[in-house]
Amino acid sequence: MDYTVFKASAPGSLMLMGEHAVLDDKLALCVAVGQSVNVMLKPRNDDQIHITSDVFSPYQTTLSQLALIPPYDFVLGVLLAYRDNLTSGCDLAIDADFLPTLGLGSSAALTVASVAVIRQWLEHSFHLPTIMHSARQIVRHVQGCASGADVAASTFGKIVAYRQFDIEPVVLEQIPALTAVYCGYKTPTPQVITRVKKYYENRAEKLNRLFDEIDACTTAALTNWQAGDWESVGHFMNLHFKLQQQLGVSDVALNHIVGKLQQQKNCYGAKISGSGLGDCAIALGQPEPGLFPDSTLMDARQFKVKYSNTGVVLHDTVY
Repeated sequence: MDYTVFKASAPGSLMLMGEHAVLDDKLALCVAVGQSVNVMLKPRNDDQIHITSDVFSPYQTTLSQLALIPPYDFVLGVLLAYRDNLTSGCDLAIDADFLPTLGLGSSAALTVASVAVIRQWLEHSFHLPTIMHSARQIVRHVQGCASGADVAASTFGKIVAYRQFDIEPVVLEQIPALTAVYCGYKTPTPQVITRVKKYYENRAEKLNRLFDEIDACTTAALTNWQAGDWESVGHFMNLHFKLQQQLGVSDVALNHIVGKLQQQKNCYGAKISGSGLGDCAIALGQPEPGLFPDSTLMDARQFKVKYSNTGVVLHDTVY
């Protein structure tokens, strides 16, 4: 029996700027956070696939019967993508430093870590651009529509400046203080994307103009980010939020959170992080701790963003 055990970890992520417009090949900024998803793989001597996690019930299938079954659809998507290279089944154990409902890009991180550990098992090269492209293709297959910015952050770490058709993102070294507030609920990204498309289906010119304005904000923020001009970066984050409101992806809770953050004297700017209609808001700076939850949003959670200086990593193989 083969007692070899492989393990990979990938950080979660938060979108900083460029949401929705990145789907139109506009610029996006995304940060890798200090909480990770870990995937451990043990080869089997049969064709069985056994998946366990610290959140969901165990799942079993076989190589020949692989299908995209929630909540394990992303890791099953990785197995499907590499099935022709697999000569046996495996046991996969998944654990994470954060809950999948928290809005920290858990699906992207899980996919990246799963791709890395499968490639380690198959003795494929640990090549970050290849891992990113493979994971991005799998996420798109499972989810139907995805920019891949979160995949890039989980792969490369730090803060990435990303366009979806780039071979490799630009990794930024400057890392300022960031604060996030989870509003207490999340609308699945594909649903938000579909809603935006439907709302603007007869107003394509206006939607394209919004995307161009979001791209201009993100590009200007990137220039000032590289110069360390955080006040200007915050200004463009605030402008970006107004465009998110026009796009229709803000709601009462997010308006409340972002507005309260923007009023803080130690906050340069704030906006929605992610596709919107729930999930997180993000602020550049250090607003007063304990702003949330408040009397309006009892389920909101405020936390300081911890950065990950590394992207996906392989751990020592155990024999």
